[in-house]
Amino acid sequence: MKAYLSRIVSCMAMLLLPTALAADVDTPYYRIEIIVFSHADGRPDGHEVNQLQDFSALTDPLIQARRAALPSADELHHGSDREVDIRPAPESSDDAASRQAQQAELDAVLELIDTLADLEEGTLMPELPVWPEPYLALDRLSPKMERALARLEDSTGHEVLSWQAWHQPLASGTAGERVRIHDDRPITADWLKMTPTGTIIAAGQQGRDIKHLAPTWHYRLDGGVQLRQRQFMHLESELHWRVRHEPSRWTTSLELDTETTAGYRVHRMNQSRTVRPGRLEYFDSSWLGMLVLIEPIAPLDGSDTVPDEAVNDMD
Repeated sequence: MKAYLSRIVSCMAMLLLPTALAADVDTPYYRIEIIVFSHADGRPDGHEVNQLQDFSALTDPLIQARRAALPSADELHHGSDREVDIRPAPESSDDAASRQAQQAELDAVLELIDTLADLEEGTLMPELPVWPEPYLALDRLSPKMERALARLEDSTGHEVLSWQAWHQPLASGTAGERVRIHDDRPITADWLKMTPTGTIIAAGQQGRDIKHLAPTWHYRLDGGVQLRQRQFMHLESELHWRVRHEPSRWTTSLELDTETTAGYRVHRMNQSRTVRPGRLEYFDSSWLGMLVLIEPIAPLDGSDTVPDEAVNDMD
């Protein structure tokens, strides 16, 4: 048994070590900050639609941060007054050979624990840099973006609609996740639907228990951005400004039920262009504007400086 568990330990070490080495330690991490605003004298060039585009599948830093803040299972059970019986199970036999076998198993388990501890401490593998959790909403903007936000809020020509900040990795030749950008003004929600076979659908998920299904929320400002690292860094943005049409008192119930009656007016800002880390970038349309600041960051543990790839992007 001890030899068997030892082989398991060896296999785990062989599996874990290549995994750690395969991780690109030179992959740059960035802090992304975005402020979205509207022009007070802008003219939305929107068009009428009956159905809003759904952005709920995109990575939402706000939802990610809320999930990360939820207590773990250990924390939920911490402090419980439930009594736990920790008495050892009685031996099935007093035979000396059986006790020796059990001791051998215990020694093998202790050896496994020591090996895993060495793996965690980096004794058996190179120490990797510690980066912040990606795609979690940050509580505040950097001083540079705080000043930009204050100027926009003090301006009579602009209205700040939303701001967002997060960290994310971005290696050369890759694309980051599409990140959802929205305000706090939901204008509608897709509630429960039911297929002809009786399957409940909500938020794109199927199930039969309504308690575990939530609606899909659509916001007044909604959309997403995505970073791509090619020869240069690119930012692709798609933002929608949506206004619900309020029916007039002359609108009949028949008109409200027809599919030809547009329920929303949508202004879109779709732009994709090169951006440079460390420089304040400005995206603009006739109605919406967006300020973007992308800056490379160093590991949390100070084990390394900013990767050369990120520094080169700033040159």
